Amino acid sequence: MNTKSNLRKYVGMAALILLVMGLLLIIVLHFSVDIKLFFNPNTSTELLKNQVRSHGFLTACLLFVLTAVLCAIPGLPTSIIGVLTGVVFGPLVGAILNITANVFGNMLSISFLKRFSFEKGQELSEKLKKQILKQKHPDVMLSFCYMIPVIPSFVVNYVIGVLKFNRAKQIQIISLGIIPTSILYAFGGNSLFKGDMKTIIILVSLIFVVGTIISLFKKEFIS
Repeated sequence: MNTKSNLRKYVGMAALILLVMGLLLIIVLHFSVDIKLFFNPNTSTELLKNQVRSHGFLTACLLFVLTAVLCAIPGLPTSIIGVLTGVVFGPLVGAILNITANVFGNMLSISFLKRFSFEKGQELSEKLKKQILKQKHPDVMLSFCYMIPVIPSFVVNYVIGVLKFNRAKQIQIISLGIIPTSILYAFGGNSLFKGDMKTIIILVSLIFVVGTIISLFKKEFIS
């Protein structure tokens, strides 16, 4: 029975990884014109910007699905795609896409982790669960955990699944946790697109300050 369960787990993980690779290939092909213009020294900045911002619904769907699937696979970052979304769609639409994709992806991750157990995930989630249950508002602390870089998102998702919050509560916890970074990536991508170094420096400084503050509390959750 255990062998069968492990086989299902590895097949499921392999399928997700293949899906990510396929999506990445499709996105590279989809952005082939943009890539050629970027590496062409004769391309004007205005032409490149117009091309990048010419993408529409199909591109939004591709980036949405890729972000969601990356959320569902333990250990894979979504930050690069979040920034790319900001580059292509600007701060407002980019932030909305990032938020919805991350919520959907983390909900997918919770469902995936319920079906397939990971020993390392179980060990880390048990440590986190003990700390969370000591808190007066465990749901708020779980949202906070999404903002702590040293705690993988899949571990937080594992705990949310174990504590059996209803679906509406799960969405609330995830949303509160991922909104700050989702907005940050979108605005950062837009600043890169515009070459706004002042905003980029402010955003990087903000990330550093927030990361430093959060790191002061990390031992409470992972010890």
